[in-house]
This record gives sequence, C-alpha cells and structure tokens, in this order.
Amino acid sequence: MTPYIVSGLVLGSIYAISALGLVLTYTSSRVFNFAYGAIAFSMAVLHYNLVRREGWPLGLSVVFVLFVVAPLLGLFLWAALFRRLAHASPTVRLVSTVGLWVALPALTYLVFPFAKDEVFDPVGLLPKDAGVIDIYEILGIKINEDQLAVLIAAVVVAVGATLMMRLTPLGLAIRATVDHPRNAAIAGVNTDAATAVSWVIGTMLAALAGILLAPILHGLNIAFFTLLLVASFAAAVVGKVRSLPLTFAGAMLIGILQGIWPKIYADVFESGPLEGFNNWFALNEAGISTPLLSKGVTASIPFVV
Repeated sequence: MTPYIVSGLVLGSIYAISALGLVLTYTSSRVFNFAYGAIAFSMAVLHYNLVRREGWPLGLSVVFVLFVVAPLLGLFLWAALFRRLAHASPTVRLVSTVGLWVALPALTYLVFPFAKDEVFDPVGLLPKDAGVIDIYEILGIKINEDQLAVLIAAVVVAVGATLMMRLTPLGLAIRATVDHPRNAAIAGVNTDAATAVSWVIGTMLAALAGILLAPILHGLNIAFFTLLLVASFAAAVVGKVRSLPLTFAGAMLIGILQGIWPKIYADVFESGPLEGFNNWFALNEAGISTPLLSKGVTASIPFVV
C-alpha cells in the first residue's frame, strides 16, 4: 500500500500547488479561472521546448518560465481580461475563462507544433538524462527524483503562501482587498496592485504545477492538465475557496484517495468481495445476458453509480 500512498501524496502535492493559486486569484478578484489547467499546460510546453528542443540549461529555463514568462502572462491576463470581469455577471466570467481555456492550448500548439511521432520525455525541476530516473530510499520508502521534487515544492509553496498572507504587508493588502475592498482603498491600499500581484503569483503557481506534472505524466496532453483543474477545484471547495491550509489539506486528501484507488479496486472488485459485480458489468458491456440482467439493459447500482 505504501507505493500507492506515495503516489497519492505526489498527486496531492501538485493539486495543492494548483489549488492554492486558484484560491489566491479567486479571493482577490472574484473570478474563478477555469483556464488554470490550460495555463499550466502552456508553461509546461514552453519549458519542454526550451530544454529539449532549444537546448537551454534546465535551471535557466525554470527561472525564465517561472519568474519571467509566467508573471508577465499573469499580469497581461489580469490587465487585459480579468480586471474587467471583477464586476461582470457570473455568466460573463464563466464564458470568458472557458474561452481562454479553449484558446490558450490552441495557441500553444500553433507556436510549438508537435510531430505525430514525437516521443515526449518532459523535464521537471531537476536535471537528468533523457529516459533516466534516479530512485532514492527514505525511511525504507522508495521515491524517484521527480516525486521528491514535487513533495518539497508543495511544502515550500504551502508554507511560503501562508507566511506571506499572514506576516507580510503584501499579504495584509491582499486580505484587506478581499475582505473590505472599499475600506482598504480608503485606507490607502492600492487594491488594483494587490489584485494584480495575486494574479501574478497565481500564474506562477500554475506554471510550477505544470512543470511538475509533465514528468509525472511522461507526456504533454491538455486533457490531463484539464483534470488538474478539476482536482484543484475540488480542493478549493474543501477550503471554501478561502482557507489556504484547508485547501492544502483537501488537495492532499484527494491525491491520496486517487493514489490508493487502484489498490482498493484490485483488492475489492477484481479478487475481493465485490468481484461478482465487476464480472457482471463486464458481461453487460459485452452484450451477454445474465439471469439478473437481460441483454440490452444497462447495468447500474443507484448508490454506487
């Protein structure tokens, strides 16, 4: 079970980084960014292109993507789009962010076209040879370098974000903008600047999540990065789209559950007490009638499906 838990912790860590960015941007602007997965995807593709195709040093590419491109993208999106959506109707906000979710991957594919037979070996934060993965053993638990980088990054981001929001003038300005924007403006807080910084940080976290997720997936597929948004949204809901610690905890819980599910499925449905249900659904999919299910009738269990 331990390898499944480790895998879940890694997934949860990526979800946590992404979810913290979602919460930060939503609380400061009241705009839920449905294009978050698309932003993570585009930054991961840029990082891959710089390292694998252009031959950039890994560290230089990481710094360029995380601290130059991502902040500029976040600032541009806020100034050109999200700033104008702060007082728009929920429908307009939804359509705008969904439109960005559709447009950004298409633009990424246009700028960085992929060959049909191209074999992807995405890189993360750590340098390594193509196709080579180092394995470490910590307290008897085996973990590879990409997983270790994800876990460390998640802890650093969670602690850093919490300390920033609670102990720094920037965090105070962001919280004041969220809780009482009018009073904050009267007190001299530049609410527009605080919101812009939130979007810059949120986009940087999206870029970090994308760079970390790509080597875990061993590929660059927009569908998987879209699922990143779904899991991150669920974690944000656990934190009531406000609390960073609860959001982090929710993301880790979702990741662990996702990680151990294959083990539970194998033990319960394939060789355990519910093996019969698994076989029953398989027969139904094959179009074979059974004493409990006539041919052509769709199988479903109301309290499960």
